[in-house]
Amino acid sequence: GFTKGDLLAYYYNAAELILPHLRERPLTMKRMPDGISGPFFYEKTAPSHTPDWIPRCPVRSDESKDGVIGYLMVNDLATLLFVANLGCIEMHPLHSRCSTIETPDYLFFDLDPFPPITFDDVLAVAMHVRTALDALGLVGYPKTSGATGMQIYVPIEPGWSYDRVRGFVGSVGRMINRADPGRTTMEWQVSRREGKVFIDHNMNRLGA
Repeated sequence: GFTKGDLLAYYYNAAELILPHLRERPLTMKRMPDGISGPFFYEKTAPSHTPDWIPRCPVRSDESKDGVIGYLMVNDLATLLFVANLGCIEMHPLHSRCSTIETPDYLFFDLDPFPPITFDDVLAVAMHVRTALDALGLVGYPKTSGATGMQIYVPIEPGWSYDRVRGFVGSVGRMINRADPGRTTMEWQVSRREGKVFIDHNMNRLGA
């Protein structure tokens, strides 16, 4: 029952809160031209009809036949509304800014539950992450992810490579897995994750 105008009005009103998390970051768009109940597709390259005044960020990628993806960046209200008008209801910014594309601004723990696990179990694993971060003098900021998952973001000083960041998150994840093997897993084989919270560290990579 919501219209395109309702969607634009929402992003217009929420822009002040959203833009700091999008500004100067290459954006992957999840476009839903027929609304949230219709088909969707992901788009990384700025569409051909993107106005010249919207900045692009070229990022090296093996996914592109040219070896480079020309992302657009949402730096202001007008661009936010342009993107929303494309039916981009979900916005997925990269973990680093265009000017420092090789080094992320934060690391994060992606807690992905596999049935019949409950959200209470996700919260319990999140508390394990918090305990580890507290011991290291780091601060994490949790947010819900999907229907029942959670991601915990940890701001970091600039200069760390994605490999180092991913390795750190993996080390902490394995420590938590050893402490609570009945509730957590780091198995890559999906069939072996049933009834566990998967601690995914691999999303800490360029282009994700």
